Amino acid sequence: MGKDTYFFLGANSGKGFYSFYDSFADTEGGDFIWLIKGGPGCGKSSFMRRIGKAAREAGLDAEYIRCSGDPDSLDGVFIPQKHLGYMDATAPHRMDCLLPAARDSYLDLGAFYDVDALRRHRTRLADLNQSYKAQYGHSYSLLAAAGNLDSSVLCSPAAEADRSAVRKRAAAAAQREFGRPTGKIGREMHRFISAISCRGLMRLEETATALCDRILALDDELGLADCYLQVLRCEAAARGLDAVICHDPLVPHKLEALLLPELRLGFIAKRPLFSNDENYDRSIRLDAMVPREQVLPIRKKLRAAGKLKAALLNEAVEALKEAKAMHDDIEAIYNPHVDFDGLYELCDRHIEMLLK
Repeated sequence: MGKDTYFFLGANSGKGFYSFYDSFADTEGGDFIWLIKGGPGCGKSSFMRRIGKAAREAGLDAEYIRCSGDPDSLDGVFIPQKHLGYMDATAPHRMDCLLPAARDSYLDLGAFYDVDALRRHRTRLADLNQSYKAQYGHSYSLLAAAGNLDSSVLCSPAAEADRSAVRKRAAAAAQREFGRPTGKIGREMHRFISAISCRGLMRLEETATALCDRILALDDELGLADCYLQVLRCEAAARGLDAVICHDPLVPHKLEALLLPELRLGFIAKRPLFSNDENYDRSIRLDAMVPREQVLPIRKKLRAAGKLKAALLNEAVEALKEAKAMHDDIEAIYNPHVDFDGLYELCDRHIEMLLK
């Protein structure tokens, strides 16, 4: 049996929907992507799930991309040994072919809709779609407030001298853990390992433990984990190590984790709201590097800001739950009018090509 791993490529963030879908596969290096088009309920996720299942049963690995809005749904599946991927290329992560049939191609699952039957539901679908988009807009306004709070308040106590000390500590860790430079530059994959979703604030712990035998957790109450991880990222690349760069779903320009499958080693920022942090081998106490006298005067402010951030995130999750319920209603209208027999016949032809 092959091995499965799971990531997110998109995030419901403080900047709205944030996407790394353009880094799903290395098409310039020989990977091929099928860009799946089609609306709600047409079977995109089921199609990709069947592809991944067949690959795994054939002894091939599969990387699944979960939907950040609904983690039970798939946005992509990639089979690395075959350099082949399938991706939902509809909004909000719309993508188009760059070299049609040479390195990517469209797969229209909307062709299996009964158009005549669905036209009768036009008014109801339009109303639901408008409400669904409005609910997402509400969730993004809450996430924007939480993101601004995270950037402006929760990272304030650490001075530049403290950050310099953190960078030196990270460089020393790289020297100890990564070995000598190899003369090549390591490849980076950009992913999210956490999400703000209709199922709450979640982290894919099973992905980290599948790729890493040792996981070191980084203190991040004072916002120093990103500083540490940025140094490790550069040091890993300079030593020719391939790395999975995991970004913070709320503030995506910040890093949340660095996974190094070649070394079976990972570094992950502590996120009490997303994870219980019990699966990690050791903690790196970055917060202790900030002098106590710098933190004590604003400790009360930090705690209040942390509670406000948690409240905003919880409200955003509730809005995403409402949006998911509306999307379920939309899919319930579409599902009875999809030719799933035809869809699965097409899927079986793709599986046959995959395993050839």
